[in-house]
Amino acid sequence: MQVISVSNLSLKKDFLDTPKILYKNDKNWICPLDSEVENVFNPEKTLFLRMENVHVGF
Repeated sequence: MQVISVSNLSLKKDFLDTPKILYKNDKNWICPLDSEVENVFNPEKTLFLRMENVHVGF
């Protein structure tokens, strides 16, 4: 596995679409809103990111 930084809009789209591809045949999976996923990586919305001074690519 290779970890890469999401540093542009194309990579951001790929990142957000990955679960949709992985779970497309799972009738029980409910896709979260992209904005909910983005908020996980938003230091203003996630206490852990504020406390740890973590760099987020997008």
